[in-house]
Amino acid sequence: MTMDLPTTDDRPVWDLWLSMYHAPAVTAAIELDVFEALATAPATHEELARRLKLSERATEIVLPLFAALGLLSRYEGRYQLSDVARLYLLRGSPYDWGGLLNRMGPSSPHHAAIREALKGERASTTGAPGDRPSDAWAAGHVEKSREVTSSGPYRHTRHPLYLGSTLLGVGFAVAANHLWLGLGVVVYLAATLGAAIRAEEAHLRDKFGDAYDAYASRRVPPSDRRFSWARAIANREHHAVAGTLAGLSLLLIKVWYSQGFVGR
Repeated sequence: MTMDLPTTDDRPVWDLWLSMYHAPAVTAAIELDVFEALATAPATHEELARRLKLSERATEIVLPLFAALGLLSRYEGRYQLSDVARLYLLRGSPYDWGGLLNRMGPSSPHHAAIREALKGERASTTGAPGDRPSDAWAAGHVEKSREVTSSGPYRHTRHPLYLGSTLLGVGFAVAANHLWLGLGVVVYLAATLGAAIRAEEAHLRDKFGDAYDAYASRRVPPSDRRFSWARAIANREHHAVAGTLAGLSLLLIKVWYSQGFVGR
């Protein structure tokens, strides 16, 4: 069997594969048939949300992200697939990357949060393990979905995991010294973390009621519970440390090559 050569470069898809921020949004959209639906007919975010029974607000947030990544284009308010998405993200294409990308999707804690936000479901993300070193501090205190935690970093902020995500994401973007990567990180964080925070707080108020409202308004004293490595490991935060070291290693390799140390 012979196949015609693709008519556009697959570099944006490689960028997705290598990015810890863009890929979960795309894999969630693939799972929910966002690209398949737009292949059928261009649509506004309202039309697409109705067609797929998605959250209109979350759809409105995520479609511009895909446009910024070069996967969609917008004309007169309607989004349509770019050549990159049509070639590499549709199931019927001989160059489909969807299956490979979706193998990595569930491994990211962001994939489920974005999927639930798009579906309009309440994401139970309290204390979920992530990819940030700050998560380890939070995970050493939090008892997932069992209580309103008020010790450790929860003494100072209601969302230490998301704060850690923001700081680490911005830090890696600055260290990478890449304009488009930096803009992509900012767009991703703005598009996903706000929705995740709203979903999480709705879940906590539904589960814990007045106890969470009292904590959020600082009407209860913080807990003095000490950090526990056993609790952090139970929350699988050793994975966060490994992920952070891997990211730092990539940055060191970048510096090594950019400074010309290789080959001297």
